Amino acid sequence: MKTILVLFVFFILASCSKEPAPFKDGMYLEYRWPDGSPEYYRIEAIGNKGYKIIETHKREPVLPDDVEEMFVNTYGRVYKSSFEPYEGEFSPIWIPVNKFKVGDFKGNSRVSRKDRWKKWEVLVLEGDIGGEYYYDLKTGFLVGLKGRGFENVLVSTNAPVATDNGIKQFE
Repeated sequence: MKTILVLFVFFILASCSKEPAPFKDGMYLEYRWPDGSPEYYRIEAIGNKGYKIIETHKREPVLPDDVEEMFVNTYGRVYKSSFEPYEGEFSPIWIPVNKFKVGDFKGNSRVSRKDRWKKWEVLVLEGDIGGEYYYDLKTGFLVGLKGRGFENVLVSTNAPVATDNGIKQFE
C-alpha cells in the first residue's frame, strides 16, 4: 500500500510540474537578420487547445514571404506543423528554461551552458548546424541566434521580455 501511495504522490507531483507557455492571443516577436530582413512570429489563441504560431520570413522585394505555421498545446509543445521537425518539440520561440540543464537536448540542439549574450542572461543551446540559440533565463523566450556569418536578434515584441534596444514593451 505504501508503494502505491508513493507512486501516486510522485505521479501527482510530476503532472503538476508542467509549466504553461506564457503565450497570449495577439502576442508577437520580431527578429532581424544582418541584412535587415525581419522575421516575425505571431501568436493566436485557438480556444482551450493552445495556440497557433505563424512564423513569417520577409523576403521582399523580389521573393515571396516564407510562412510556416505550427500549433502548440498550452505547455508550448508543437503537435502539428507545416515544418515537420518541430512536431513533438517545444516551439522555437519559447522553452521552459527552468526544466533544462546543461547536457539536455531539445530536438537536435544540446544545452551547452548558461551565459551572457548581448544584454541578456541566457540558456545557450547549440544547434546541429553549428549555430547557438539564446533563450532568456527569466522568461524562456528566444532572444536571438548566432552562427557562422549570421546573427538574428529580438528587436520588437509585446511578450514579457526586453528587446535588444532595451525596451520591454509588455507589462
